[in-house]
Amino acid sequence: MRTKILTAAILALSAAGVQAAEKPLKILLVNDDGCQSVGTTSLQEKLAAKGYAVWMVAPATNQSGIGSAITFKTGKVFDVKKAADKRYCFPG
Repeated sequence: MRTKILTAAILALSAAGVQAAEKPLKILLVNDDGCQSVGTTSLQEKLAAKGYAVWMVAPATNQSGIGSAITFKTGKVFDVKKAADKRYCFPG
């Protein structure tokens, strides 16, 4: 289902002839499906190919269904890792 939605978004941008301006629009792409989610990484690549500046931040592993979860631990440190250019992953 998500792949269909992402595909529709990509097609809509393509069909509308949307082009990045002289100063590219900056987009922060987030998800709870994990850093290697095919749909999200594909969307990042397609938008970047259109000229947008797209960064992705996501959990290192699939965390679907807990997108509304909140961490209350004070002093919690997240070990953020750079997975690729403009793509960052964090545990949990």
